[in-house]
Amino acid sequence: TAYTGLAAGSVSVETSTLGQACKLICEGQFEAADKLIKQSGNDEAAQHDMSAPRLVQVVDQYKSISQQRQSARDAAYSEALAELEKFKAPSEANDVNDANSADHLTSVLSVITKTGEFADDAQKKQLMSDTFVKEAMQEAIDKAAKYEVEGKWLEAYMNCYAWLVAIDPNNEGYSDYAQQLLDKATIAMAFEDSPCETSVERFGGVKEELFIRAINFLNSNYVSIINYDEMAVKAIEHCKLLAEVISTSFRLNEDSANKDQGILDAIKGTMDPEQLAAWSQGLTKLLDEAKSDSGGLTRLDKSKFLDLFDNVLNLNKSTIKLPQTVLIAQFVEASLSTLDPYTVIVWPRQVQDFEQMMTSEFTGIGIEISKQKGLLTVSSLLLDTPAFDSNLDAGDIIEEVDGVETKDMSLFCAAKKIKGPAGSKV
Repeated sequence: TAYTGLAAGSVSVETSTLGQACKLICEGQFEAADKLIKQSGNDEAAQHDMSAPRLVQVVDQYKSISQQRQSARDAAYSEALAELEKFKAPSEANDVNDANSADHLTSVLSVITKTGEFADDAQKKQLMSDTFVKEAMQEAIDKAAKYEVEGKWLEAYMNCYAWLVAIDPNNEGYSDYAQQLLDKATIAMAFEDSPCETSVERFGGVKEELFIRAINFLNSNYVSIINYDEMAVKAIEHCKLLAEVISTSFRLNEDSANKDQGILDAIKGTMDPEQLAAWSQGLTKLLDEAKSDSGGLTRLDKSKFLDLFDNVLNLNKSTIKLPQTVLIAQFVEASLSTLDPYTVIVWPRQVQDFEQMMTSEFTGIGIEISKQKGLLTVSSLLLDTPAFDSNLDAGDIIEEVDGVETKDMSLFCAAKKIKGPAGSKV
């Protein structure tokens, strides 16, 4: 719009100096446009061009806005830097325990992140070389390691590595480890019972042949050529993490012999260090052999990938002996995650919920819900619904659904428990 409007009344604007300046403005190259506009002062044709003053005005406005933004950025940087200095020199009134707490570390990392967001390249380099900043980042790494020993992978991600990635987004070591922590947390959650299903129920109906059918379908119908190498690497690495997470869970619960661990009870006593080592080494060997057999540049094809899948199942039988349904589900979901966010496998137990979600053929009470500060909250009510005619209101906290506390209930689980056949009560 700027280009066509500014060009109005101009002769041969595409080839004139001002026409080129106008084009540069449309491309966001204001400094280059400014130089051309100044050069056009010696151009007799440009001097009579009605668009010249308007172009000057546009560039001047850009300069003014840029200066305002830079001033605001400088002010925000100075403010964040001043806040960081307060952490560097804590007052005597501060409690020593507070200075060593997880909340204190999170606050420090938050301020470092904010300071870096407003810093220019030179300031960012100076920030990253600051001794206090280096010590805080190392403290985050050490804290994450302690969380891991305790099996608190989500805490290690949220309180430590999420901040490290935000502070230094170009550090692949941080981003890779952050993803690994998220993967471990996801695995651990798969073994926890929820108000909507037990861990045993969650893996019901998982079968090897379902994945083989899915791969055959994808091989013929996926929108692009499938990279089976990426799928294999992701699945193998995930299977290594799977055994590590389960081993940690056993170690943390070894003093609670009578504690019900759901599906983990099926594998008690099978996760000794030698079997874990054999499992990990065996997975690496299988992947190396598959890549070697594929001939380097030709990469894995569908057949080799399915052979690898079968070999992983056989390796499990001779080493750590995980329930096959668990191993299949974890291998499959990890491998499919390399394709795109929308390609997922729907296991038999999930079919009914999936079809309801796709068709919207279910009955609810007429509310939209969300998780705010960890609490299940009514976001809004729909007109002419049971909820609208009840005492519910937007902002209400749903503490229980049919006597079941919602504190640790996911949104999906809450929605599943609230909806039901038309006319039923909840």
